[in-house]
Amino acid sequence: MRPSRKTPAETQWSEAFRRLRKEHHVSQRELAVLMKVSKGTISGIESGLVRVPSFRTQRKLDWAQHRFEMKRLDREVAYVTKLQAVRQAKGDKRKPLPALPVNQERVAIGA
Repeated sequence: MRPSRKTPAETQWSEAFRRLRKEHHVSQRELAVLMKVSKGTISGIESGLVRVPSFRTQRKLDWAQHRFEMKRLDREVAYVTKLQAVRQAKGDKRKPLPALPVNQERVAIGA
């Protein structure tokens, strides 16, 4: 007997949506607004009722992941910039870490 389409089951998509939301502390409603889909779509995918989202929804998920990643990188850059400004203001005299030596020789593959 073939399982019903309405039987919830964990899928890679449900894991991807849940992981994205948990990593970035976003509610289903906020993710739905960002992706311009309904909250029911997000809920259905996470619960497993929608096993494979439409191609359009998959692309929107990729876009949302990229946007969250860019926001995270912006926060890291802002933090490092602020840290450097504080160090300069305090007159931090610590020596920078030595650069790793770079080997200029080319290594033959399979040698």
